[in-house]
Amino acid sequence: MNAMSALAWLFPVIFMVHDFEEIVLVGAWRKRNERRLSEALGKRGPYTAFVSTASFSFAVEIEFVLFAGIALISCLTGNYLVWFAFFAGFTLHLLVHIGMTARFGGYVPGLATAIPFLPLSVWIFFRAASLTGYGAITLAAATLVGLAAMPALIFGLHKCMAAFGRRINLYARGGRPGEN
Repeated sequence: MNAMSALAWLFPVIFMVHDFEEIVLVGAWRKRNERRLSEALGKRGPYTAFVSTASFSFAVEIEFVLFAGIALISCLTGNYLVWFAFFAGFTLHLLVHIGMTARFGGYVPGLATAIPFLPLSVWIFFRAASLTGYGAITLAAATLVGLAAMPALIFGLHKCMAAFGRRINLYARGGRPGEN
């Protein structure tokens, strides 16, 4: 495995470690902060799309498959532009956790891994840029694509979480797809 392939595979690894923190803590955190979230922040608070740990985990699974697929295809083809796009979007996502924590005024799940992974991700990005030899304009374009794609991906995943949450609840009640 060459150095760039190793860096590419760090993306899904770092993503999962970060999201494990969220998966484990977001349900309890929302319950603990329910009153504060509804009174002070309303629909603009952190994790407003959270339905259940199962539905959140489902969204994380989709992201992991996507990011692992991007790493795999990038390593096989030697073209890392899509990897750069999504890795830049993920790095911004780490900043969002820090911003959510500042806005909330206390710990928000994802912060504990965002803090050490942010400088690591910046280092990975610049090291990968050095290894691939892509120019500044190419990397800037890939980064802009990633910054646009990640919010769209997250919005789509929030829709999936809601739908999956309904299906899980139906299954728990003994229902079948198509029933209410």
